[in-house]
Amino acid sequence: MNDDSLQSGIPLPATRTPISRVVREVIEEVAPDETPIVDRMEGSSNSRAVRRLERSAKRSEPLAFGVEDLIPLVAPVVWIVLTKFLETIGENTAQSLWDRLLRWLRLRRLETVPPLTAEEIESACGAVREALLGKGFEADNADRITGALKESLRRHSGPDELGSGPNPD
Repeated sequence: MNDDSLQSGIPLPATRTPISRVVREVIEEVAPDETPIVDRMEGSSNSRAVRRLERSAKRSEPLAFGVEDLIPLVAPVVWIVLTKFLETIGENTAQSLWDRLLRWLRLRRLETVPPLTAEEIESACGAVREALLGKGFEADNADRITGALKESLRRHSGPDELGSGPNPD
């Protein structure tokens, strides 16, 4: 709680973490040579960054950021898979048609990490690990990358409205 919420007795909404910040933390820890990719995408909206990364992946070309060799890159996999996973969580949690419509409108602008449970964090990391293995990463590297992702998501996905979010342990 911040000082303003202590004075009024009403907790103010916490600022959510941009997805790009989570990706940056992971890349800085496990693939610092890919930081220019994140730097280049960070000025864009999350949806634009994902579209650009997907287009580059479909063309099987380097990302035009000076990457000379066609090697599997961590940043696009983490960014794309994490975003798609978070969109899926939003779609699955909406119950009524009205909730689904509101979520759909919000998902078009998905920029931040929503509150996640420990199970959702595990599932997100599992989806990223599976994608990394599919791109040719060795299991040890995939585990190291998803370990960094798990820690970043734990730090940045605060408790949800019901207080059932992850514990910061």
